[in-house]
Amino acid sequence: MRSSSETLNRIARVVADQVGANVTEEELRAASRLDQVIGLDSMAALELVVGLEREFAIRLEPECMERDFLMDLTGLVNYLDWKCGVQRR
Repeated sequence: MRSSSETLNRIARVVADQVGANVTEEELRAASRLDQVIGLDSMAALELVVGLEREFAIRLEPECMERDFLMDLTGLVNYLDWKCGVQRR
């Protein structure tokens, strides 16, 4: 079973690999929005979506590809945990 902490680590890895911005789980945890940590233009946002789909072996629904959804870290972590079947304690 994965935890939200692991999900944040995986998001940080995708951001580093796909967008080229090195962020830590701590930086993500301190921010409520991804755009508080890194800047994303539309091409970088698309690269982030592709990276998240690969990392988590899922397909994001079209409504989840909107910028506001991707920038909301709490919502993104909850969504990815839900898609991956993570159960919270």
